Amino acid sequence: ERLGCSNNELVKLPEEIGALKSLKQLSCYENKIEGLPNTIKSLINLEDLNIKNNKITELKNSITCLPSLRVLNCSSNNFIIFPSSFGNLSSLKCLFCKDIKFESIP
Repeated sequence: ERLGCSNNELVKLPEEIGALKSLKQLSCYENKIEGLPNTIKSLINLEDLNIKNNKITELKNSITCLPSLRVLNCSSNNFIIFPSSFGNLSSLKCLFCKDIKFESIP
C-alpha cells in the first residue's frame, strides 16, 4: 500500500491514482509536478503524502478531503496559500512546508 515515484521528472500524476483506494503512503517528491489531480480525494486511507520539491502552484481543496492524512510534506513548491478548507484535515499530525513563500495561512 505504498507508491513511490520520486526522482522521475514527472509533470503530473494520472487521474487514475484515485482508484488506489488502499494506498497509505504516496511519495512523489523531486519531480516537476505542477498540480495534484482532483481524484486524490478518493484516497481515503492515505496517511502519508510527500510532494516536496515539485512545481505545484496550487493546493486544491481536494487535498483536504483525505480523512486519514497524518503527514504532509509539501516543502519547496510554488504555491503561496493553503486551501481555505485546510482545517478539515483533522488527522494531520505533521506538516512540513519549508521554503514556501506564504501570503496567508488559514
